[in-house]
Amino acid sequence: MNTQNTIVLLVEDDRNLREVVSLVLTDEGYTVLQADNGQSALDLLNNLKSHQKPHCVVLDLQMPVMSGNEFLEAIEKTYQDKFGDIPVIICSAEGQLKDHHQVVARLEKPVSLDLLCTTINLFSENLRT
Repeated sequence: MNTQNTIVLLVEDDRNLREVVSLVLTDEGYTVLQADNGQSALDLLNNLKSHQKPHCVVLDLQMPVMSGNEFLEAIEKTYQDKFGDIPVIICSAEGQLKDHHQVVARLEKPVSLDLLCTTINLFSENLRT
């Protein structure tokens, strides 16, 4: 699996889980950006240079401040031109997912980290430079 130059935005409110997943993805060769809720993720995206744009977003649904669904709605309504092509992988134990065209996969927690890496690689391939 070629993970070189693949940037993943990990949006997860559980700090311990976020750190473990980030460590595993980093060990696999991914560059990982982290946010603890949807609003933090939007703020992070808006402050990135174009060459730092993530190739994939791994998104929890149930988070404080801004949920995963609210994050996706904000992308579709306000940031479609800038970020609408980024594939999103939902990684959540619960929560009703609304229909969003960016969602390419849904993995139930607890998720196999091997499966997560395979899914990221599969769907981020087209955006890699």
